Amino acid sequence: MDPAELRTLDIHLSPARLAPYWGPISAVEIAFRNAVHRALATHVGRPDWWNDPSMYPPDVVKARDEEKRLQRQRGRKRNTSPPTSDDVVAALSFGFWSSIVDAPRNALEQNRYWHTSLYEAFPNWHYKPGTQGRKDFVRRVELLRKFRNRVAHHEPLHRRDLARDHEALIAMAGFLDGDLSRFIADHSRVPDVLARHTPALDHGQCQF
Repeated sequence: MDPAELRTLDIHLSPARLAPYWGPISAVEIAFRNAVHRALATHVGRPDWWNDPSMYPPDVVKARDEEKRLQRQRGRKRNTSPPTSDDVVAALSFGFWSSIVDAPRNALEQNRYWHTSLYEAFPNWHYKPGTQGRKDFVRRVELLRKFRNRVAHHEPLHRRDLARDHEALIAMAGFLDGDLSRFIADHSRVPDVLARHTPALDHGQCQF
């Protein structure tokens, strides 16, 4: 193969090399959704907080739709219990959870979620109620969501700073729980994978 062909092959094989990212991504995603769920459930006083009248319908329509879908699905089976709030939480995408943190976008309405309860989901984020500290945090969440989706969809990642992406995952874990952050840092195989990654264009070969 000539260098251009090797570079093309290397680009398309890059996502396959990054399977070790799924461990940190999954850990952060699960911790993120559980923390947001707990904060909102505690705030409104019910586990199915998406059905509470205080929640703005456009922000929680996906959760309500998912609950109805699970109810229909289980209703077709005999001797099955209705879906619990935990079932709904587990079925919702990271896109939903990131949108809840970002909602509502009108600064005058931030007291609806962020200033009243959601900041408590991230105890190690430098934020105090009544201050403007959400914008940078939302930016971090959005960057994480986009990276997570690129890995999930096997899209080329050769133009990204993958070491920085890994650091961002560890940082988000730290905002949620210091022990989680340390666990990921100690057990992640990503640094080893990045150290062994040799671009095909530089060395004329692809490593798997």
